[in-house]
Amino acid sequence: MVDDITLEQRVEAVLDQTMAALRDGRERMFEIFETANSEYDRIQRAIENLKLDMQRCLQDVDNLEALFGKLRRRLYQVNQEFERFSDDQRQEAYEEADSVRERLAQAREREQQLRARRSELERGLLRIKEMVERAEALLAQVGVALDFLQGNMDGISEQMEGIKAQRLMGRKIIQVQEEERKRVAREIHDGPAQDLANVVLKADLCEKMLFMEDRQSAAEELQDLKGLVKLSLKEVRRIMFNLRPMALDDLGLVPTLHRYLDDQSWAQIDFVVEGAVQQLSSDMEVTLFRIIQEAMNNSRKHAGAKNVFVRLEYAPGFVTAEVGDDGIGFGDLRTSGRLDHYGLMNMRERAEYLGGTLSVNSQANEGTRIKVRLPLNTEGRSQDGNKH
Repeated sequence: MVDDITLEQRVEAVLDQTMAALRDGRERMFEIFETANSEYDRIQRAIENLKLDMQRCLQDVDNLEALFGKLRRRLYQVNQEFERFSDDQRQEAYEEADSVRERLAQAREREQQLRARRSELERGLLRIKEMVERAEALLAQVGVALDFLQGNMDGISEQMEGIKAQRLMGRKIIQVQEEERKRVAREIHDGPAQDLANVVLKADLCEKMLFMEDRQSAAEELQDLKGLVKLSLKEVRRIMFNLRPMALDDLGLVPTLHRYLDDQSWAQIDFVVEGAVQQLSSDMEVTLFRIIQEAMNNSRKHAGAKNVFVRLEYAPGFVTAEVGDDGIGFGDLRTSGRLDHYGLMNMRERAEYLGGTLSVNSQANEGTRIKVRLPLNTEGRSQDGNKH
């Protein structure tokens, strides 16, 4: 209990520090937001003033270009009718044209400078705008985080219990995974690995017989070898099917269940499909198959059932799978050791992950019934067949 209280206090302290840091960060981001907003407004005003300056500058350029064109025509006339104009008149025409040309060059240079300045300000305005938008988004996110933390402070104890449960579940999942790996390794070692070793021995024996020209014995051994390879291949396929039934991807849920249930020789199994079969998503088909598989394993390992029924129902908006047996059943899951409690938790989590529900109805010596119901988020593609 002391450790639990200490851990809870540490979590609360971390949350307090986090909230304080978030509040401080929110204030700083608000200052950045305000500063960026002010800078954005300033640059916008500068761009507007600059546009006015450019309009005046462009007007000056147009006026000077028109005036310079007029003075050039006058110079051409002076040059053509040189004798008609006095020296002072010619000098005045040249000086006035030079003056306007110089003013025009200055005005054009001023125009280029204003354009460059406007481009620079517009790039700066774009950067400031992005900064304002990021600051605004961060402020909103920090506000949501603070609201979330403030609203969940009272639920720290419940969260701690959830964390403990998740840790226990995590350890159990790891144990189950390791047990599954051991089981698969044992199946491979006792089955295909031994068969392959026998294949090698028989191949060596056939080779010796052929070398001794005992073809009849070699042919008989080859027949045995062929049968052994077939058995080994069947065992490998069975192990692969248990790991991941590829028929789900190729044929769909119903044919895969038919194949799986036909191989269960330990009980009398009644399999019924009701409603118009629909094409389900891959996740949904895997979930339904694994839940049925887990329920069948529980019936075989723990219930000692002789008769099992499996029902798959396709209805508008949902699909239901049900597995029932006539086994010994169980009472309270917390006190009963006859059924793997974590297996049921795994089935329930699979169902809830897809937005479904899982219910268990069992009484001691009265059998067990497990029912899962999953919603159909998308409309499936109807296939032939109402009852199998």
